[in-house]
Amino acid sequence: MNFDIFIAVIMAIETGGHPSPNFAEGKAGELGCLQITKICVDDCNRILGKEQFDYDDRTSEWESRHMMLVYLNHWGSRYERLTGKEATDEILARIWNGGANGWKSQSTMRYLEKYRRYKARHMERRMVQ
Repeated sequence: MNFDIFIAVIMAIETGGHPSPNFAEGKAGELGCLQITKICVDDCNRILGKEQFDYDDRTSEWESRHMMLVYLNHWGSRYERLTGKEATDEILARIWNGGANGWKSQSTMRYLEKYRRYKARHMERRMVQ
């Protein structure tokens, strides 16, 4: 999986079109270009076993990417242990949207469909360039 493509697609879904995506605020308190919740920040710190991130880091694209990597590496690895299957970009998108068990939640299917559409558009644009 190409993480740069994955993250570009997720950013487009989460804050596409926002004039200042690093400061975009969601309805449930999500913040930044990846719409990270405070719970996600706390989870990343728990995973790392130290207070590496604070809530303001959500407004930094670099720190947001780092949190996403920590979070998806951890929960994607758990998915692989539980299922014996590879954590594909689609599985990771569902985890990002729905949390640790998002990969099996019906509520993440709309997000998955959106992910597929945005990814297809992203890939088409790359082909044109």
